[in-house]
Amino acid sequence: MAKKLKRLVEQLEQRITAIEQALASSRAADAAPQSTAISEKNKVESVNTPVRKRPLSAEARERIAAAQRKRWAVKRKATKKATKKKAA
Repeated sequence: MAKKLKRLVEQLEQRITAIEQALASSRAADAAPQSTAISEKNKVESVNTPVRKRPLSAEARERIAAAQRKRWAVKRKATKKATKKKAA
């Protein structure tokens, strides 16, 4: 029984050592300077560049407007029903 316990302790110590080594290498990798693919000049230019919006076609705007009118109609109808119930 004592041999099994001793063997278990040795295995656990080996695992602890492996974990500590993995942590050390991970910390070393985090501490290493990261190279950037974008230079500072390009980074500044991209920040100042305005974002272009994609234009909508007239058909798309009409579909969006129709959907919004439909939502408003549903809301108006619900409001009228609630008002009639309170009045009754």
